[in-house]
Amino acid sequence: MLPCRWVPGSTFAVLACLMAAGCGGDNYNKDRVAVKPPSILNDSLKWQRASATDKTKWEQGEVQVGLDYRYTVGAVPDIGGTIVRYEWRFGDDALESTAVPYVDYKFSTSVGAFVTVNVKVTDGYGAKAERDFVVPLSQDVMPLRLTPTKPDEKLEINIDESEIRDIPFEFTLETISGSPDPVIIEDIEFEVDDHMVGGRYSQIIETRPGTYSFTVTYGKSGLIDYTDTPTIEVTDTQGRRSGIVEWPSITIHITSAPNTAPKITVVNVAPDIGEGKGSGSARLNFTIQDAENDYVDWAVEWGDGNKTVGAATGTRVGRSVSIGHEYSNPAGTEMPITITVNDRRRNSQDVFANAMFVIEQ
Repeated sequence: MLPCRWVPGSTFAVLACLMAAGCGGDNYNKDRVAVKPPSILNDSLKWQRASATDKTKWEQGEVQVGLDYRYTVGAVPDIGGTIVRYEWRFGDDALESTAVPYVDYKFSTSVGAFVTVNVKVTDGYGAKAERDFVVPLSQDVMPLRLTPTKPDEKLEINIDESEIRDIPFEFTLETISGSPDPVIIEDIEFEVDDHMVGGRYSQIIETRPGTYSFTVTYGKSGLIDYTDTPTIEVTDTQGRRSGIVEWPSITIHITSAPNTAPKITVVNVAPDIGEGKGSGSARLNFTIQDAENDYVDWAVEWGDGNKTVGAATGTRVGRSVSIGHEYSNPAGTEMPITITVNDRRRNSQDVFANAMFVIEQ
């Protein structure tokens, strides 16, 4: 800042400051109070996969080409000030602008072993600061280019808790080098969120040259909303790889619907007279039926402190369950058996049935 001087020529002496552009790095707010420009903390740029669920864990290794990463930076305004804009330059002519200290970005091609990321911040008074950071970039450039084409944007889907839904997927596959050799797929690693029904997806087929499609089955997720970010990696018969590629996220909202409680029918409980069975061997047979064909969890408490659990599918037409148990209690003892079932709905209540087994003399 230039030195201040008294300017005469008025009834009262007025203190005037000669201010040139920059004023030594200080700025002035509406009350003419000098403020310092913001600062960006050294070594404060951090990154992690954009799909990471734990936003507090940051990576230190190389950034993989073709994957979305979230970058965050530490910037400090002057006391009482705020940072209003962040500008990010990723060394490949890409410019991103955000109002928050983070941005999601994907390098589509390798630009060297290290890339310089320039971050510029602007505070509410228009003061600026910038800093360069060096980010290690993976040189494992994949010779196959895999591009997800369907879904091509984030999806939010409502699924009734008793239903499943098939979502169509599609991707294209080509060689980066432009090699005329055909791409013949040898191996596909496709991963989805663990909530998905059995991790099921249909056979992947080539619908036209270089374009592949399949469906993924979602639903019956354990009755909670969840977000899935599917990933895929392809290897062809020549050993060329695509690297791990992500689809846009899919958020599943589970909705409630009218529900009928499952039914238990005890067929019988009798001595198990199979070879090698003792007098305390019991065999319990029962059926589970559910009008909505829900997955039904079941549990059998044998009356001696032991418990057997399982799950039944295909319950609309009735699912038979047959299980055995070995008692060590004295002959003639009456053992009360309790069967409990639940169809995994949000507001489901347990359904019970009882049986009695008498240990033979």
